[in-house]
Amino acid sequence: MVPQLLLPSAQGNIEGEMSRREAVRLAAAGTGLGSSESSGAPPAPLPPTAAQSGATAAAASPPESPLAAAKVATPQAKPAFGDLALHGIIGTGTFGRVKLVQHKTSRRVMALKCMSKTQIVASHQETNIMNEKNILDECSHPFVLDQVACYQDADQLYILMEIIQGGELWSYIYEKTDVIPRSPLGGFVEPVAQFYAACVISAFGYIHALGCAYRDLKPENLLMDATGYIKIIDFGFAKHIPFNKRGKVHNKSFTLCGTPEYLSPELVLSKGHDKSADYWALGCLVFELLVGRTPFAHDNHQEVFKRILQSAKFLRCPAKMNPTVADLIQKLLTPNPSMRLGALEGNTDDVKEHPWFADVQFEWQRLDRRGYKAPYVPKIKDPLDTSNFDAYPEDDAVKPYKGDQAIFSAF
Repeated sequence: MVPQLLLPSAQGNIEGEMSRREAVRLAAAGTGLGSSESSGAPPAPLPPTAAQSGATAAAASPPESPLAAAKVATPQAKPAFGDLALHGIIGTGTFGRVKLVQHKTSRRVMALKCMSKTQIVASHQETNIMNEKNILDECSHPFVLDQVACYQDADQLYILMEIIQGGELWSYIYEKTDVIPRSPLGGFVEPVAQFYAACVISAFGYIHALGCAYRDLKPENLLMDATGYIKIIDFGFAKHIPFNKRGKVHNKSFTLCGTPEYLSPELVLSKGHDKSADYWALGCLVFELLVGRTPFAHDNHQEVFKRILQSAKFLRCPAKMNPTVADLIQKLLTPNPSMRLGALEGNTDDVKEHPWFADVQFEWQRLDRRGYKAPYVPKIKDPLDTSNFDAYPEDDAVKPYKGDQAIFSAF
């Protein structure tokens, strides 16, 4: 019997955005996260003892494109919060908005993730928010979002990040269907799917080596940068596994998190999961890149869970799919996490060495140094161009936080 699952409020309240995107996925399959209040221009930060904790600015990378070369130098010190000029809203999150900002002195354009303390506490997501900040602090990888600095005031937390202007990979799968070569299977042609999957695999190898599980892979969390490469964003569900809790080491997490169509069987059954859940989601993503839909799509979440738990029955790779990549997908979508490709002794290297990559002599170091020509380079006019983002209302209301500020003292 399929368990009746209720997703956590941290993701389950994403009604408008989720319903629109699920509808598009389901249409592609032939079967037919959340709005929140936000602040306007950034308020004055708290004194340094509270608001000035966080990461220092990351050093600037060498220019990788004409657009990147045209950018001004990255500030080497943490930008003062008051020196960030607001240029509009470019995204929504579970707890607030993502805003386009520009540093007044260096002219560097960045993204500012604004999160309501009231909503964070109401959703019991304080630990997840700290995990996101701390794990991004640890990360430095070409295909992982760069965190620049963190701030807070009385009502909100802020994460200042690099701006990734090319838009979500989701939009190129389901909306901008004429800009990247497609195959008769319904998704991208195989070399394109391979390139985007490889960016994720490279990032996973790095993230997992840090001892972290990502736990929220989906095309919405993969943004295309100005050179056409993919970067993983949104580490709100990322977690160190194993982890220490009350003096005891836990090798698995029992938190239900992620997006229904990408959940592994052990997540659906709440049997406990580790980094191997990311490789199940990777199998779903590879299938989606090639076919233009997820492998277990349905308009009812309970039916999605049923199909996941009975994947041997419901996983059907198209007859015209390359048998080599079909083999990769099937090995990633192995129900037993201990037997899943990526979770074996070779870890991520087992995925990199699979024949789908090995047979074409895919060069992983070349990928990491961005030596491959990307399948598509997005059209970006200038560092302030927001044409690849959806339009959002300029809703500047934010609910005051009246709780204990000490909860966020380490942010």
